[in-house]
Amino acid sequence: MKKTFILFSLALFISYCIKKGADIKYYYYDEDDYKILSQHLTIKEYPEDYTLDFPSYYTRGFNTRFDNGIATLGRVLFYDKNLSFDRSVSCASCHKQELAFSDDVALSSGVQNRSTDRNALALGSTFNFREYYGNPSFGGIPFFWDNRALTVAEQTKQTISNEKEMGMQMEGSSRKN
Repeated sequence: MKKTFILFSLALFISYCIKKGADIKYYYYDEDDYKILSQHLTIKEYPEDYTLDFPSYYTRGFNTRFDNGIATLGRVLFYDKNLSFDRSVSCASCHKQELAFSDDVALSSGVQNRSTDRNALALGSTFNFREYYGNPSFGGIPFFWDNRALTVAEQTKQTISNEKEMGMQMEGSSRKN
């Protein structure tokens, strides 16, 4: 009897919502949080859907599941010029989307219009940066043209703190720009 009452109440509630055309608002960010975030970041109200279906021959056993929240954060950081010393360059300044995330000049241009030591590597052929690059002992390809970084963390620190690339002073660093 109790189950019947609960089911009947639930059915009644659902039919009421359908009849009233219940106005359900879906949002990803709280309205106040979105106002704060959008002052500092170029971010859409709703995150992109990064669900991808790769053919099995392309995935080579890599994890092909993407977290939309992490992918959105990655995209925002990739295009954020606030990560550079003079707020003039982002990762996307050298890794241009229209050029398979590479650069079309011999030496890329970094902070204060300084020429970097090398051309930006193309990232467009890699669908999963973390699983493709990394320590060769685990089947990965080292980062940079000279293979000097074995992890994403090392690569990121070296790029952001490089005085010709993004020029930021990392915690514990004594270098001045």
